[in-house]
Amino acid sequence: MAKHKRPDSLAIVQRAIGRRITWARELVFPNQSECARLLGVDASTLNKIEKGDRAPSIFLILALSNRYAFRPTFF
Repeated sequence: MAKHKRPDSLAIVQRAIGRRITWARELVFPNQSECARLLGVDASTLNKIEKGDRAPSIFLILALSNRYAFRPTFF
């Protein structure tokens, strides 16, 4: 199956979510790989989400909000 490029409007939102996740993580865990381990995801996955190259799942958003003590709507 061929990959389709996301519309620019969705890519902008995806990058904004990644920036919020990075900001929140850096307040709690300066080490990205340690944070990924605690969340149960691969470090490369968290890196791609923070860069805006990948969208986080709703389950990861919930895990992040619990770990960082932010409301899910923050992300």
